[in-house]
Amino acid sequence: MFVLGDLGEREDLLPGVVQAVSAIPSRFGTFVVRGNHDCEGWRDQAIQELLARNRITLLASETLPLPGMNVALIGLEHPWCRSPLPRRPDAGLIIGLSHTPDNIHLLRQLGAHVCVAGHTHGGALRLPLIGPLLVASRLGRFLNKGPFRLGDTLLYVTPGIGYFLGSPRNRGEILRLTIAATGWASEHA
Repeated sequence: MFVLGDLGEREDLLPGVVQAVSAIPSRFGTFVVRGNHDCEGWRDQAIQELLARNRITLLASETLPLPGMNVALIGLEHPWCRSPLPRRPDAGLIIGLSHTPDNIHLLRQLGAHVCVAGHTHGGALRLPLIGPLLVASRLGRFLNKGPFRLGDTLLYVTPGIGYFLGSPRNRGEILRLTIAATGWASEHA
């Protein structure tokens, strides 16, 4: 299971949020990258400690091979929690995790085949027939949500499950990706 950041801003709610995440069954583990709200002030360290206490793996600009699977994960927290880029993993399938879709170029350089990101909340201030007017991405408003391709790298941007002011109709989603040798499919919950 992948959690793509912005766990919360209130110190009193963070332990409950992390405990709720840790209670969700996950066959291969739970992996988190921190987002912009997680890296502000005291929260980066507090979240790191809460994740460790609840046996959740934090991928803070690092790679992690999954044993016996020929799969590696790359977690990037740029630009908020800056650290050196990890080295490119040696795996048959490389999955990139990022809070922001803006990291697609870095993940592609690191060999990621499939990436997932959030941060955009599906775009803010949406107009019918036009779509979102504002998207939290330097790469443009087209990266609001859904599947995208950059060369051989596939990216899925999810609005997540949270609420963003200005987009009350954005119900959010829990994304289940099925990755197969011939491509991918997605299911929205």
